[in-house]
Amino acid sequence: MSGVFAAYRIVVIDAHTGEIFASRPATASAESLPWMETPTALWPKTPNDLSDAERVTLQADVSKLIDSTLLRTLARLKLTR
Repeated sequence: MSGVFAAYRIVVIDAHTGEIFASRPATASAESLPWMETPTALWPKTPNDLSDAERVTLQADVSKLIDSTLLRTLARLKLTR
């Protein structure tokens, strides 16, 4: 099985002092990295062999992962209503 994952962190920093107010990694509902299964055929032999169509598909998949986890991550930081 192959897949795409998105590892990112939201950090809220005081722009004047550099102090970190809050920091949280993005997680899926199971507290794991946001991950989704993708067709094995999507993956080239090397990253340099990625076609434009494969690149577009991967970008769309990563965007879906971020969209599905961003609000949960912001809520954990208490940055949503």
